[in-house]
Amino acid sequence: CNVTTTCGGGLTAAAGTTPATYMCEVNGTWAGTAGHCVCSAGPGLAIENATSVDEAACGPSSVAVGSTCTVGVTCAMGYTAVGAGAGYTCEVAGTWSGMPPSCSPDACALPTVANSTMCGAGGTVASGAMCAPMCAVGYSSVVVGGGGLGCLAGVLTPATFTCAPNPCALPNVTNSAACGDGSPIVSGATCVPMCVGGYVVSSGTPLTCTTGTLTPATFACYCPTLTVAATAGATHTV
Repeated sequence: CNVTTTCGGGLTAAAGTTPATYMCEVNGTWAGTAGHCVCSAGPGLAIENATSVDEAACGPSSVAVGSTCTVGVTCAMGYTAVGAGAGYTCEVAGTWSGMPPSCSPDACALPTVANSTMCGAGGTVASGAMCAPMCAVGYSSVVVGGGGLGCLAGVLTPATFTCAPNPCALPNVTNSAACGDGSPIVSGATCVPMCVGGYVVSSGTPLTCTTGTLTPATFACYCPTLTVAATAGATHTV
């Protein structure tokens, strides 16, 4: 005799399995292979930031109720597949159960920057996060555009920064002619102190700037010692 399989919504009888032929055996049992139902359509996944989703193994009318197939995914540049090859099961209601794969944004590699104390020793920062550069004492961070280093899907913007040596402020010295006006000089530079006419500089040692520290820190311009020759009967007031 023939037995026809009828499937519920979302399901289809597997091709070639219905009607099924059954034969009555001499022992009173039946011999034959029952028809079975398959999911009519694939999972139909829409995965954000994916360039393609491979549901070939879960194609329409190919997976029987209770059976599992796998879904693959290819992600856009800057994203990595998570859960690729995940299993999906065809349920009796004609639906699919399983955890869909996803495309996770890549982290960014931080640069290696001399004299940095933050964001410049390699390592990574997560996509969507920002790293605020910091430098060692005597140095200041220089970031193109200001702000910090932002990561988005594997791309760090800006890609790097520098730690620049701090300048030094020259002292304010009365009656100075050079190096005493309070102006800045760059690290590594020197300035030779000078005084205006009639005044003597306290030290001729050049002022040297090293990462924000001026050595020596200052100087002075003073009047030379006044020497007055003794004159009989004269009084001298200074």
